[in-house]
Amino acid sequence: MDVFNKKIWKTIPSLRIVIGLISGILLEFYFNTPIVYFYIAIVVCAVILLLYLFVPLKFRFKSERINGIAINIFCISLGALLVFYNNIEHQKQWFGNNFKEGNKIQFTLQEPLVLKNNYYKAIASIDAIEIDHKWVKAIGGILVYIRKDSTPVKYGYGCTIITNAALNTISNAGNPGGFNYTRYCLFQGITHQVFINQNQYVYTGNRIPSKLYFYLFKIRDHVLNSLKRYLPDRSAYSIGEALLIGYRNDLDTELVKAYSNTGVVHIIAISGMHLGMLYGTLILFFNLFRRKKWVVIAKPIVILVILWGFTLIAGAVPSILRSAFMFTFILFSEIFNKKSNIYNTLSLSALCMIVFNPFCIWDVGFQLSYAAVLSISMFSKSISSWIVFKNKILQYIWNLNAITIAAQVWTFPLIIYYFHQFPRLVLISNLVVVPLSCIILYGEIFMLFIGSIATSAGMVVGKIIQLSINGMNLFIINMSALKPGTWEGIKITPLQTIFLFCFIAFSSIWLLHKSKRHLFIALAFMLSTVSIRFMDYLVINQQHRLIVYNIPKYSVIEVSDGSSSTCYTDTGIDKSSFLYNFHLKPAHIINRTENLTSFGIPNYMEINNTRTVIINRHIKANINSSNITADLVILSHNPGMPLQQIVNLFHCSKIIIDGSNSMWKTQLITKENEGLHLPLYKTQSNGAFIKEL
Repeated sequence: MDVFNKKIWKTIPSLRIVIGLISGILLEFYFNTPIVYFYIAIVVCAVILLLYLFVPLKFRFKSERINGIAINIFCISLGALLVFYNNIEHQKQWFGNNFKEGNKIQFTLQEPLVLKNNYYKAIASIDAIEIDHKWVKAIGGILVYIRKDSTPVKYGYGCTIITNAALNTISNAGNPGGFNYTRYCLFQGITHQVFINQNQYVYTGNRIPSKLYFYLFKIRDHVLNSLKRYLPDRSAYSIGEALLIGYRNDLDTELVKAYSNTGVVHIIAISGMHLGMLYGTLILFFNLFRRKKWVVIAKPIVILVILWGFTLIAGAVPSILRSAFMFTFILFSEIFNKKSNIYNTLSLSALCMIVFNPFCIWDVGFQLSYAAVLSISMFSKSISSWIVFKNKILQYIWNLNAITIAAQVWTFPLIIYYFHQFPRLVLISNLVVVPLSCIILYGEIFMLFIGSIATSAGMVVGKIIQLSINGMNLFIINMSALKPGTWEGIKITPLQTIFLFCFIAFSSIWLLHKSKRHLFIALAFMLSTVSIRFMDYLVINQQHRLIVYNIPKYSVIEVSDGSSSTCYTDTGIDKSSFLYNFHLKPAHIINRTENLTSFGIPNYMEINNTRTVIINRHIKANINSSNITADLVILSHNPGMPLQQIVNLFHCSKIIIDGSNSMWKTQLITKENEGLHLPLYKTQSNGAFIKEL
């Protein structure tokens, strides 16, 4: 915390550049500022900085502020250029610039196929598209879904395929509070998806894009096969896979929910926090021998070997690769420049990652990684000093848990903002699970090593690990069942999140330096956070809203009245179901609605003088019936009535086609409307329909 005793720009000089880059990235991405302005700004700032070098020394001090402003604008402009040119849609060779419906595409699988229900799924890169019977080189990423019945299992990384199946843009469901899947894919260079049935593709051979990844996938497959051999119990090896290499396809959803509810889901998710625990454990281990001469040489070598070995075994996925680079930065900084502070090292590593991939600033894993490491750096020693044990083993266990507790400080606002929940038993759970998971992790590595020498020895170690994992699972399940368990349904705005960070920062300064001024500032930020929440509740109590959700194959209409809601659906809604958690729960969180009540869908509703008629395939009407006035007409489940007949029956201000209709029916209704010019709203393309009542 000495960083707060001096000017922050002097103790962390690289932070100014990082803030500038992030500002430029956000400015260009959200406001789509013409890129030419940033080119002009860079040229002007470069000229100012060059002139500054030739200014006499006596005038440099007076012009220092102008120089600082020029540096900031230069960094902002550079950040804008970085995000613009890293957007695949701005590349000249992006296939989306020339692709038209009916064109053939050639793509290469960038990972082995993974079974998802009735389809195999993989990420692929476009190699070329066929235009006027000529193959044109192209770039871009797509999601490939190949029907299970027509897919040889041998298809994997490097497999090249040609298909004429239709490419569809990746779109969001568009429900309130829903996950922005389109943006998530775009940040990975993926913009489209293709569903391939039998006889719609031709296998043309293998083209290995990267030998490194080819061998990494082989290593991963070998590790998975070994884990299944040594850990025959399904629940044990599924956790073992996730813990060791982040492979989560075999995890049971209820078990994952239990880990999430108790605040230890980071144990089964390869992330910066995960690698941070491993790094912290190694540091604590070598601190036990800090007086030994051999530690100076052995410490960096062993840590680097274990970190990067673990990274490669985990498949070098972006989240763990990023974290490996971050801790490598920290380690080399300690070796070659012992006077540098950890905060400047963290800032430099973040700078390198942002330059390499500007989209990483939106990555929750990136944010949690730096928040966790910053927390550990700032608070772990202070927390560790709370309790001192004479026994070295007990002190080691406590130090390990001090790291866990410290990691929660700066990650707390992010966890609430992104996941809308906070486990009340998180500290108790981590006190048991973190040390145990570290032991299991090292045990798995040892099991793979000893198993490669002697299979029988690997089986013995595997039995011990399996018992440990099952014991950990049992503990987590029992903890998850306790009341109170998890504080759920928390909604905070981005501004409240910033205020929480400010509260933590100023509270920390007050606790460490006993500054009353900083205590009052911290309380002011907390008061502001509470005030925003109070004002939000006042607004929520006045809301009256009708929502027609976009849920494939389902018709769901919700009416909100203040903080309560009534849901009309053609199927029962279970709060533990995927349907509720993925589509409805996010909307209930951002709208702060509770006391969900479910009813079947009626044919007619009138709420606050808004008349709504719902027409489905079961409704039949006389075409000679009189014209009925309705504010909204909702079409669901492929209604049998032609659009013209609906117009004859109802005089309405808007017709809504919900997600329960098939794609062909939606297209048919749209075509019918070309001559009628009715106000048509399609949730499949426009997202959920929302009307204030």
